Amino acid sequence: MTRTFAAVVRRDLLLAARQRADVANTLLFFLVVVTMVPLGVGPEINTLRTIARAWSGWRRCWRRSCR
Repeated sequence: MTRTFAAVVRRDLLLAARQRADVANTLLFFLVVVTMVPLGVGPEINTLRTIARAWSGWRRCWRRSCR
């Protein structure tokens, strides 16, 4: 199982390395979202905690569905 996973990850990384623009776009999008959400919401810590809690719950659901 570990060998298969490592082979799939290696293949995906090689494909990503061949298409550098896609990797750059993904990283740039992530950077923009991480920067803009706190600026758009404001500096209130309680609001940011609520958003972080919701994001964390969404991420856990997504990870469980990928198994």
